[in-house]
Amino acid sequence: MMNVGDKVKVNFIPGVPDPNEVFADSYTITSMSFEEDGTYTYFLDGNMDGYYFSEESLELIKPAGEVIKVMYHTNRIDRLACTDVGDWCDLRAAEDVEMKKGDFKLIPLGVSMELPAGYEAHILPRSSTYNKFGLIMANSTGVVDNSFKGSDDVWRFPAIAVRDTIIHANDRICQFRIMKNQPHLIFEEVDHLSADSRGGFGSTGVQ
Repeated sequence: MMNVGDKVKVNFIPGVPDPNEVFADSYTITSMSFEEDGTYTYFLDGNMDGYYFSEESLELIKPAGEVIKVMYHTNRIDRLACTDVGDWCDLRAAEDVEMKKGDFKLIPLGVSMELPAGYEAHILPRSSTYNKFGLIMANSTGVVDNSFKGSDDVWRFPAIAVRDTIIHANDRICQFRIMKNQPHLIFEEVDHLSADSRGGFGSTGVQ
């Protein structure tokens, strides 16, 4: 299935013998509709207003969004997919894990990834991780640098158990999103700063 925002090439349309004489090199999918027969109909921008296309008549050139290359280390987890109702993508335990209260473990997530150039990944627990599994994340936030992208660079979740717990393979225990790297920083040493001081930690009171 293609998606809104994908760049596509039109291969054919009924009644038009040579698409290259009529169609541009590429179009963007502007909308799509689900048909009763289980297929999708796609609508394009540009001079394609009034036409509609089946998936067989289009060739995907560039998918919308950034591409992440994923290597899976196990068949015990579902393939990655981000939800339609949020910006974060779930990650799953790659093996069965039993932990006692106070235990620490780097739980393997079963994937290595090559992030797009200029991006890093941030990993956090899911909102239900503490309630369902009694786990907290040891380092609060996990940061995956763009250089962590080799086949053996397996993602893991640093977990501390606050109670005895069992995590099964394919359980969703954390989530991630990618963020653009910060720009190059230049540190300039000065004798004083131009802004007024606020008063330090806790200076605004309690309530």
